Amino acid sequence: MYKDLKFPVLIVHRDIKADTVAGDRVRAIAQELTQDGFSILPTASAAEGRIVASTHHGLACILVAAEGAGENSRLLQDMVELIRVARVRAPQLPIFALGEQVTIENAPAEAMADLNHLRGILYLYEDTVSFLARQVARAAHNYLDGLLPPFFKALVQHTAQSNYSWHTPGHGGGVAYRKSPVGQAFHQFFGENTLRSDLSVSVPELGSLLDHTGPLAEAEARAARNFGADHTFFVINGTSTANKIVWHSMVGRDDLVLVDRNCHKSILHSIIMTGAIPLYLCPERNELGIIGPIPLSEFSKESIQAKIDASPLARGRAPKVKLAVVTNSTYDGLCYNAEMVKQALGDSVEVLHFDEAWYAYAAFHEFYAGRYGMGTQYDEHSPLV
Repeated sequence: MYKDLKFPVLIVHRDIKADTVAGDRVRAIAQELTQDGFSILPTASAAEGRIVASTHHGLACILVAAEGAGENSRLLQDMVELIRVARVRAPQLPIFALGEQVTIENAPAEAMADLNHLRGILYLYEDTVSFLARQVARAAHNYLDGLLPPFFKALVQHTAQSNYSWHTPGHGGGVAYRKSPVGQAFHQFFGENTLRSDLSVSVPELGSLLDHTGPLAEAEARAARNFGADHTFFVINGTSTANKIVWHSMVGRDDLVLVDRNCHKSILHSIIMTGAIPLYLCPERNELGIIGPIPLSEFSKESIQAKIDASPLARGRAPKVKLAVVTNSTYDGLCYNAEMVKQALGDSVEVLHFDEAWYAYAAFHEFYAGRYGMGTQYDEHSPLV
């Protein structure tokens, strides 16, 4: 199932190319893994192994020599450093120590915090080569199985099973492209996996976008957890359509809406489609022409009332707004204190819409804490975000 992903096994062993019994056993394990579909990255150099472990972010497993490391501080340090650099980007990557008789039993206590991340010790002479290779392959397969998110994993599995396509799109998994020279060029350029996985919403094994079932539902639930949302629904028409969905679900004709004057055109489309009455929030701009954020004063009750009084469509209405939309970050990359904006609008707005189409990464770094919509604290008296 995972052969097409081409995640290799890194083997770091000083005898990997040597004419020794240990070298023969390590190469035999590598051969077994190759027959199981894994490619091998062999190196006899600990320094080279660390470089590969720190820069190759598509490894399936690491095997590292550990014989005598408990008594040899240099060998032990090499192991510890390799484990550390490998786990920076792949904390669940399986790493096995390869031993012969004495490995890390006598390692000092301060090294154990890192050594405890080893999946285990494989003794080259205790078990058969086939058994040892199966241990590695099983750990690698389990790692890859847990690595892929729900929908992508289902898509990889569906494609790997060579299922025929009996639905849209009409190229039938790429078959139609193979019927002409230019189609062959297209097929060769993009590759069979791309075209075999170009599917419609009619594949039961992948779940339904309409009913939110199966792997798609699992993927939406995971996305909600990752982004700190109550619910996530995938939209295949882009963020412009996502904005319109939000508005159609929350805004009706003649509702008052507060709109960032530098909003995306999909927001303008939403105003027209819903028949809402816009009140514009005006951002600042400095002498260099850089668009700054909307001043906090624009969110005050007094400012909102002044906007209502100045609007021929809204004059006489109470300062209660159905929805406010803020473009975060601004088009010049300035982000808001989302918590502060939410508090400022708390008594005036029912729904606060942060348009963060270019800002999804904010949820994944502590630097942006409190400066994106789903990063705000829940408060039953504040607007729905």
